Amino acid sequence: ECLQSAGGSAMVWAMTMTRRERLRADTIGEIKRAALDQIARDGASSLSIRAVARDIGMSPAGLYRYYDGRDALLTDLLTDAYADLADAVEEAIATTGGTAIDRFVAGVRRYRSWALDDPHRFLLIFGTPIPGYEAPAEVAAEPQPAPPAGARPRPARRRRKRR
Repeated sequence: ECLQSAGGSAMVWAMTMTRRERLRADTIGEIKRAALDQIARDGASSLSIRAVARDIGMSPAGLYRYYDGRDALLTDLLTDAYADLADAVEEAIATTGGTAIDRFVAGVRRYRSWALDDPHRFLLIFGTPIPGYEAPAEVAAEPQPAPPAGARPRPARRRRKRR
């Protein structure tokens, strides 16, 4: 929905969710909280769609309306954890004045405090790989760095012949 400000010069976009969208978002949040509780209690390798559904009072078939399976739920949890950690570190760096070293130290301290405050999510990201988990190709693909502006391609290196 688009609203115009009283001055008439700026447009203000208001994103409104329908009741159905709000209920879906609330249910997804509930599913994620139950999954994180299960991971904290039993470890990431023990995550079970059936157990998450039972914990929130939903049938396993009902939970599949929100996630295609355990890997999709794990991917969502991992993505959220990475984003939350990145946001926390970026905020610490942005709100710290002083030198680059001061900002670096603030970022490292926030990284450590996030890990200590949320150890299960930290281990979800950086801990032992989860047996049987396979990240979707679009999430697992490593981004390729962009070449610097105006850079020329490097020629292939020639090998010297050994005598």
